[in-house]
Amino acid sequence: MTLIQADARRCCTCHRWSGPRRVGQSAGTVCFDHEAVVGQCVDGPWHGSNRNLRNACGRWFQWLDLLPGVPQPEGHG
Repeated sequence: MTLIQADARRCCTCHRWSGPRRVGQSAGTVCFDHEAVVGQCVDGPWHGSNRNLRNACGRWFQWLDLLPGVPQPEGHG
């Protein structure tokens, strides 16, 4: 299992990344079953490009689901 901290500012923690992800059990983390996850950048500088979960750019915008107070489905967060 892969856990990425939001403060690392990687694509998988950005609101513009469309890949499959889930909020981790620890605050401010995103959880993946494996490293080979990709998703498209949506309305960011890499718009339409497939980006690896560990890619980054200078226009990162925190995934809103990671903000405190955002309700999570049961079994998450």
